[in-house]
Formats: sequence, C-alpha cells, structure tokens
Amino acid sequence: MRLRPDDDVLELTVLGRGIGECVVVHMGDQNWVIVDTFVSASPPKNPVAIDYLATMNVDPAEVRAIVITHYDADHYRGADRLFDMCRNARLCTTAATESDLFRRLGDLDRGDGFARSIVGTIETAKRRFEDGSGHRVLGPTQQPFLMPHGRRLMAIAPVDAAVNESMDNLRRLLEEPGGVLDEDAAKDYLKKRNLCSIALHGEVGSDSFLLCGDVLNDATFGWQAVVGAPDAGALQRSRYVKVAHHGSHTGHEDQMWDDLVVPGAAHLVVAPFAGGSPIPTADDIRRLCGLGASVHQAGISEVEARLTPANIMLRKSGSVGRVSARKRIGSGDWTFDHRIPGWQHDCDLVSLQPPPVTS
Repeated sequence: MRLRPDDDVLELTVLGRGIGECVVVHMGDQNWVIVDTFVSASPPKNPVAIDYLATMNVDPAEVRAIVITHYDADHYRGADRLFDMCRNARLCTTAATESDLFRRLGDLDRGDGFARSIVGTIETAKRRFEDGSGHRVLGPTQQPFLMPHGRRLMAIAPVDAAVNESMDNLRRLLEEPGGVLDEDAAKDYLKKRNLCSIALHGEVGSDSFLLCGDVLNDATFGWQAVVGAPDAGALQRSRYVKVAHHGSHTGHEDQMWDDLVVPGAAHLVVAPFAGGSPIPTADDIRRLCGLGASVHQAGISEVEARLTPANIMLRKSGSVGRVSARKRIGSGDWTFDHRIPGWQHDCDLVSLQPPPVTS
C-alpha cells in the first residue's frame, strides 16, 4: 500500500502507458480531482485513477471533480465508469459540449464509445445533484472550480475563439448541402484538431501548477491566444508543468514558458503517445531539458520500445507508468517517485534514456 498524502500536502500523479493519460490531483485536505482517463489493460479493466486511489485506500467518493480535457479517446476512455464510481464528483468539460451539435454527435454514435463516455456522461452528470451542478463548463471566461481554503482550478484554455471555430467547423461537417450527416468526419475533426482542449492552472496558496492538456501552438486558438488574454498576467508562475501534447514541439510556445512558468526551476512531466508518430522524440526531450529543472515521463513511447527487447515486452504488456510528485503546501520543492515504466530523464546526457526494467 502507498500512504495517502497528508492534508497539507499537494500531490500530482501522472499515469500513462503510451496510449492514454490521466492525472490524479490532491489539492489538500483530501480534495481529489481527476483529469482525463483511460482504462487498465488488466481485468477488471478499471479506470486507472480508481486503481491508483485504491493503492492509498482513498474512497472514490472523495473525488470532487473529473475533468475531460478534450475528445481524443486516449483522454476520455472509461469516463462513464469513472463518473459512476466517483459518486460525489462534478464533471467538467468545455463549452463546446453545451452545443446542440455536440449532443447530435452522441445521437449518431455507432458504437465507438463516444456517446456513452462523453455525451451520455454529461447528461447523467446534469441529473446527479438537485441544483443541476453536476456538470460544469470550464473556460477562461467561466468561474474557476473552487475548493475550501482558497484552492482553485482555473481553465486557461480553450479560448472562446477556439470553441466558436470548433462549433462552426462541426456545423459544416455535419450539415452537407444535401442534408447528409457526415458523423465520421466530424469525430475525426474533434480528435485531430484539439481546438477545444482544456488547460488548467491550479493554485493552492503560494503554490501553483499547470496541466496543459493537448493545447497547441496557434496564434488564434492556442498558446499565443492563452498568454495574450487580459487576465493571463495575473496568474502565478508554476514550478510544475504537465507538458502539452505529449511533449511534442507542436505544443511549444516560448511566451507560455516565459509568462506562466518559473524559468529554469520547474519540474516537467510528459505522458507519451506511442501511436503512428510517437512523441516525445529525442529532440523534444532535449528541448524540455533546456526548459526545466527535471523532466519525467510516464510510460514508454515507441522510440524507447525499439531500444531493447525488454522494453518492447514492457510496452506490449500495457503496464501503466506512474510519475508522482508531492510537496508541502507553502514550503519546500516537489519530490518525485516513479513506478516503472515511469522514470526521470537524465538531462546531463540530453537524450532519450530507456527506463530501467525489473525482472
């Protein structure tokens, strides 16, 4: 068993296995938040956050909020089961999910889990509490998610322009001239563009952190728009960053690092993607090593898997990597521990290092 954090300790745990990422956050005083979800490869195939909480004997009823950042399956798989098991949680999504067009995608679902995991779960959330607060929309112009003693989670993305652009493009894809609904094209658009990805700024007293989702470098809809927003300058700079878009250069924006992160002192965590174009690459890790005090990775990408036969077997096993960081609220620095295939990169070598493999 793993000891649960004390009430005055922050924890950020990133879980990943190459396809799928999840962040479990302890905001202090046993206030837990889960950001994104995927399911374990082993029976009973629980959402990985549930398995992790069980290692600390944390009841899922202690989870206050579940945030689904966007609509790639590696971020929402198992959301319906996770929400059912966390019976006191609110579900938080972007403003795009309030659109009739979005609900229409759910009505047209053909069994890929989108309707059940996203659209259906939102409707369930709206009925969870009598006051209708079971579903919350997050965005820079929405109220942050507040917890006792000044703890807050604020969505700094997506900007309104990104939500509006996404909905306009969905409308064009769903309503062809002849009235034919192109559901597959609409879902493909949602998954590939990441226009509406949530990025979170968490604040507990003098401590803050960034969970960057899959926000991309884009002048109108991405990081340049986020840091250019009127209130961005009031945000505390963070010493912990869950890096955007699996560590890829496509999620990098210099001004974001200059304005929102403590220069050279932040600890960076990557949840890799081991799909057709695996990220992070060796060049990505070199770039990240130049930005932070340490770089950690939860899960093996295909780049590492090709290095040794043992790592190939570890990748194929579906093992979930864990990178956990804790710090006392208001004092000290983050301390890390890892579960293979989670590890810390050796930035002195400035190259991708395969994680150690246990027999």
